[in-house]
Amino acid sequence: SPDSGVWLINLRNLASQNGILLKGVLMEEGKEPTTQGSSVEPSKNFESFVFSISASGKYSSLISFLNAFEKSRRLIEIDNLSFSSDLGKEDFYEYTIKAHTFWKK
Repeated sequence: SPDSGVWLINLRNLASQNGILLKGVLMEEGKEPTTQGSSVEPSKNFESFVFSISASGKYSSLISFLNAFEKSRRLIEIDNLSFSSDLGKEDFYEYTIKAHTFWKK
């Protein structure tokens, strides 16, 4: 994406504002998202890239983070969300989010 650096900064800010510790982001530009069950079909007018986020935080923080995603100016579609608990920490989870985002060409 022409503005993937700005997008990454915005993602880090969203995570921080919502109590999520962002551990890593993998951006896979040029890879087509899986559109099975997707509400947005690929178009000649839009481009997309796939990304994965590794993060941790409280469950309530995850919900706030996802709500912020939903209100984002850029369309973000989550393909997969998984989480696991750390047995030593109550209400603290490790998250992996696989998603894709779109922008107008």
